[in-house]
Amino acid sequence: MELNGLGQPVGDTVPGWTVAQRPTSRVLTGQFCRLERLDAARHAEHLFAADRLDDVGASWTYMPYGPFTSLSAYREWVTDVA
Repeated sequence: MELNGLGQPVGDTVPGWTVAQRPTSRVLTGQFCRLERLDAARHAEHLFAADRLDDVGASWTYMPYGPFTSLSAYREWVTDVA
């Protein structure tokens, strides 16, 4: 196992490793869904409404944020993470 300059274990070198390309803003359209960059102005209201269908908050169990009680709080969070 390799050590860094501080003597900490950092794991073995991965041969042939290269830096990943940054995601593009290209929209991916499939048969059943569409994947696009998150945009608070376009998506927050609809996503908040969908999240509110879970009235007990079970879908947030393993999330380090949420559930959100207001659209404004949700929109602010989406703006920060987008």
